[in-house]
Amino acid sequence: MNPTVEIIAITPAMAEQWLGKNLHNRNVRPRVVELYARDMAAGAWELNGEAIKFAVDGTLLDGQHRLHAIVKAASTVPALVIRGLPRETQTTMDTGAKRTSGDALALLGENHAKTLASVARRVTMWDRYDRKDYATQGSIATNAELITTIERYPDMRASAEFADQYRKTISLAAAPLGFCHWALCGISVDHADVFFHGLATGADLGRRNPVLVLRERLKEELLSSSRTPERGLVAMVFKSWNDSRVGKERGLIRFSSTESFPIPK
Repeated sequence: MNPTVEIIAITPAMAEQWLGKNLHNRNVRPRVVELYARDMAAGAWELNGEAIKFAVDGTLLDGQHRLHAIVKAASTVPALVIRGLPRETQTTMDTGAKRTSGDALALLGENHAKTLASVARRVTMWDRYDRKDYATQGSIATNAELITTIERYPDMRASAEFADQYRKTISLAAAPLGFCHWALCGISVDHADVFFHGLATGADLGRRNPVLVLRERLKEELLSSSRTPERGLVAMVFKSWNDSRVGKERGLIRFSSTESFPIPK
């Protein structure tokens, strides 16, 4: 039997039926299903040539996550379907290098693509939490969601460029630095320029100036054996920003996991 190839609009009922032939496959990863389902429900799922694959005997070889997502999203999705493959071909499937979000943005012609993808992921989560908290652990967004976020906030590109240029000078990784730059520029570009210049140089800042205190703390973090989680670093940036906005001095800066996350003002 030669393999057959066709494009089929797969309904949720059809997907459930096909999953009944999923007799020999890896464990389902719920997080992957959730990501696929979000894109499908939003109408952002593209027909990209990746196929649902069946063996000669009808066993599902590849595509279980997409089928579960169709059921979860209650959406009808077009897909390439290949039938009649030898069972042993399953061992060669999904063995290539995964394309990252940064790779996807670079293919779209974006500059600073890796950092832009990381910043966009954090901004997507910031929006999802209604700007009341900052999430990094387990924070996943689909490529389509990241592209939508970048289209909504095109000034994020300048923040990604800034982060790649100043991440070593400011002693903060590019992703959180780009996010902070984007968030604070959204409040006041003029004040953000002064704030980040102070973080980068420390020039003309008094000993108890919150920006200088933050600058020294970030430098200490690089030498510390017990690093503060990214959420804590961003919280300290926002604390310093809020203090600098009202001219408040401070002798040290810290953030405890029991504190409410500070919102920049």
